[in-house]
Amino acid sequence: MALPYTVFDPETIKPLLKTILKSRQKDRSDHKNKNQWLVNWDKHWVEHQIRLTVKRWINAGCIASLDQMLFTAYVLDYVDILTRAAIGHNSKPNVTMRTSMSPRASPWAKHNDKYCIGANPSKYLINPVHVVSAALYPDLGLEKCPEDGCTEKIIPRGPCPTGPRTVYGLEYNITVIGFEYQCKTHGTFTTTSPKKLKVVFPDGWQADEIPHFYERSGCTHEFYRFITEFRTSCSIELHLQRMFAQQREWLLQANREKARGTLKTPASYPSHLKRATLSALDAVIPPGGTEEKNMTKWSEEERELELNAVPSEWFIRRLYDNFIMDQRLRESEQYTRTLTGKVLGADSTVKAANKSNLYSMYVDENGKKSMSVTNIWGGGILTIVNEDKELVSWRYLPSNAVLEMKEPLLEYAIRADTLECLFRTHGELCVDRCCDFRRLLNLTLRLIRICQDFMHLKQRIMITIPKKSPLRPLIDQELTLALVEERSDGQGKPTIYRQTEEQLRRYDAVWANYKHIPGLWTQDSERAFTIQRTHIVRGCLQRRHPNIPSHTSGNENWHRRLNNLTRGCASSLTTVVGLLADGILQGNLHIKIYGHSQPSDSMSRQFRAATKGCHHLFLVESTLRETELLTGETQPQFLNIHPEHHFGLVAPQEKYVNS
Repeated sequence: MALPYTVFDPETIKPLLKTILKSRQKDRSDHKNKNQWLVNWDKHWVEHQIRLTVKRWINAGCIASLDQMLFTAYVLDYVDILTRAAIGHNSKPNVTMRTSMSPRASPWAKHNDKYCIGANPSKYLINPVHVVSAALYPDLGLEKCPEDGCTEKIIPRGPCPTGPRTVYGLEYNITVIGFEYQCKTHGTFTTTSPKKLKVVFPDGWQADEIPHFYERSGCTHEFYRFITEFRTSCSIELHLQRMFAQQREWLLQANREKARGTLKTPASYPSHLKRATLSALDAVIPPGGTEEKNMTKWSEEERELELNAVPSEWFIRRLYDNFIMDQRLRESEQYTRTLTGKVLGADSTVKAANKSNLYSMYVDENGKKSMSVTNIWGGGILTIVNEDKELVSWRYLPSNAVLEMKEPLLEYAIRADTLECLFRTHGELCVDRCCDFRRLLNLTLRLIRICQDFMHLKQRIMITIPKKSPLRPLIDQELTLALVEERSDGQGKPTIYRQTEEQLRRYDAVWANYKHIPGLWTQDSERAFTIQRTHIVRGCLQRRHPNIPSHTSGNENWHRRLNNLTRGCASSLTTVVGLLADGILQGNLHIKIYGHSQPSDSMSRQFRAATKGCHHLFLVESTLRETELLTGETQPQFLNIHPEHHFGLVAPQEKYVNS
């Protein structure tokens, strides 16, 4: 929902304030009321002071049209009066005045045919102004020092000396002006600095109405929420749509003015506005003394300001990356650490890993800049799924060696112990290459049962059969009937496997029936049949918990989901990691569970139910804590166990190497 705004017209508000504050204005002749007044008409809303404010902004390199600066300066004068009313100026605060204005002020010309568009188009095309002031946000602590633990007295120094700045909006851009404060220990800071925003709002959702600021640009909170939800560049289309709508309003207004006779020559819709300069300022408001010259030289291109500039795809992508690193990655990891189960399936995928490239720029022998692209994830991305098909761990692997998978399994066992899950003593792991895993985990997780996945066992044989063979589907069916007594229905019912002796007899019969057919088998077929027969003889297909699903099909579903997330995206490691973390969190929250992994009364399941499918978990947690305070009833808690465990890009830990 868009932030409510106040329609602001200086020519209307000034006489109203003179009437309202008649008893609270500073009197030149009476010095006894110097600590009681709220407005000084020798200083507020006078052309000389407005000119000095705009002059400082121009000299500081502020980029805006002159009418935009003048409108912003008038808004600041009004906010100054509100600030004095809010703090009371050594008297009782005026709450009515403090709450009488929204932080966002919209020009009157946007809502009424006050200005002739042909006479002054830049006055008609003024952006709304958002004031980030402690007076308008009294409960957010914007005036506090951003350094952690600082208790020094803060001295207000007024509006930012660098002037207003334009930030991207969802449909149209707005102008933002912040305030500067001084800490005796840590120096000056502003309410529109990236560091200040991060300290006041550790998570992006907490900002509510406050625009988001970064080193080179900024955006409104509505724009921020849109990008974090949809990860798209559709905002560009919304800007263009807004531009077309404004052009249509422009033509309608021009026709009305022409009909009234106030516009003789229709003015075309401008493509750019002029940048404010001191000479242009002197033409509007003559200087009150010595004429001051603008010492800055602007080129013709620098003098032109683009109307409602469209955010670049680079900025949108960077905004999403910041959201991932600041909030979503922590939410995803914290929730994943609360998931557990006794039966796991582990597998890896390479498609998404192939998108996770590292880029570096270098200069070749000819002095030309080139880009180097490196991919070091030879083992793909490991995914570990529980019996409810929730993804409980994932990690990039430099190689497909079984040793690379040891660390995430040991970390999972530690979390399972904390959540009182009997994985270490009664657990089961379903993987490909089960015998290799059994040797690897013989010391650390020697009590868990390691099984061969049926899908991989059958796949090892099927890849040796020519794809165009008409008997290929029949052999696939025969192998399934030989090893499986009853297949899973995909709704939580597990696959029932035959006993080892029965599996071996039927398996040998399949080979005996088809081995003499010419053109059906390749040279590797007999070897594949022999190797997989060894797994059957060892009982690798027999399950410890026959009543619980035990397979890697959940991993295959997750692999399709993760690979689809990165399809068509630019090959960036940061972006791919963010997409995966975001997709895994939403997938875990929306997947249908059957109660195999955790009881419904566990804290993790209660919190999952409280989210109602919302993936903004820090927001949900904050809401639950507020509800608990208001009602006195205990609410589910978002557990944060073993925060030292991470997923995705993880540096190997030495403590797991020899364990």
